Amino acid sequence: MPTVLEVVPAAPASVDPLRQLVRAGQAGDRGAQKRLLERLSPVLLAAIRRILSPAHPSIEDVLQETLVALVKALPAFRGESGIGTYAGRIAV
Repeated sequence: MPTVLEVVPAAPASVDPLRQLVRAGQAGDRGAQKRLLERLSPVLLAAIRRILSPAHPSIEDVLQETLVALVKALPAFRGESGIGTYAGRIAV
């Protein structure tokens, strides 16, 4: 079974399929941020379920807190890993 940090494999910024959304989101484009969160949410939700257990009552709250933290941390993202890896570390 993969660890939480292996859920979203790291991708160099040059091949990250979400790179354009990340850059637009970093520039404050709310639409790009929304699309980015929609793309990352299922993977983050699965990781959070593995950490807390599938029946934990706070899974949705933790996901929401993770997504809020990701938007706040987006300007600091330097692209040294894939955005999925960055988001996964925020979730952990």
